[in-house]
Amino acid sequence: MPQCVCNGIQIFFDDTGVSAGKPTIIFIHAHGLDGTMWDNFKIPYREKFRIVTYDLRGHGHSEKPKTSYGRESEVTDLDDLIQFLGVKEVHLIGLSRGASIALSYAALFPEKVDSVVAIGAGFDYSDNVPDFAEQLSETISILKTKGLYAAREHWSQLPIFSTLRNEGNEEALEIFEDTLIGYTGNHWLDPDPPKDSSLLELVAKIKSSVMILVGENDLPGFISCSEQLSEKIEGSVFKKIPELGHLAPIENSEVVSEVIQNFLSESN
Repeated sequence: MPQCVCNGIQIFFDDTGVSAGKPTIIFIHAHGLDGTMWDNFKIPYREKFRIVTYDLRGHGHSEKPKTSYGRESEVTDLDDLIQFLGVKEVHLIGLSRGASIALSYAALFPEKVDSVVAIGAGFDYSDNVPDFAEQLSETISILKTKGLYAAREHWSQLPIFSTLRNEGNEEALEIFEDTLIGYTGNHWLDPDPPKDSSLLELVAKIKSSVMILVGENDLPGFISCSEQLSEKIEGSVFKKIPELGHLAPIENSEVVSEVIQNFLSESN
């Protein structure tokens, strides 16, 4: 298991390896999952790209500190990983929390990012997705009173993940459940909860090529967030993916992969 020290903690990553002339893509997973959610994306991309996935702090095989789960810490983790990999420019592809990290990184380190694909990005949940914000608070309360198993069970049944239970999505549901079972809930127990700055204001600084993706069956608030982000980023491409929800890349990896590959071809 390759690991590196990023921002003072151990971060686990997977790397297809350096190949002369191949640009690097770093995939960033959603909250509660881990880097394995991108496994179906590795084969279609590895002919033309060096592929790196990693587990965010508090997830998968990476270290799980008791605190410091703000977006600023996660962006610093990513920057340290990029420096460790020895690459000057990267393509970033992120889902949900991973999308927020990718967009933030592109805004703060424009010289290091060639392009960004942000899928299901959200921000300011209490204002834009109030029902989800309340459900998140309920999950944290359950964790503190009934334990981790009950909290994970409650989280997995939230409306944001309802499309995973559509007919024909058995593989996606299995990926979700298999990765979620390893989640420790450390973010939810953080004694000093992070106060992230508004992503909407930050993304105006982005200079790289950007595609904002969202499943057409995602929560209305996340669709609105994606629309707002796209409007704020000059020259960005906005697309709704038919029939898919919040976890579009695992609901239908082939469709999402094709959309991303077309974007990367056109933007380079």
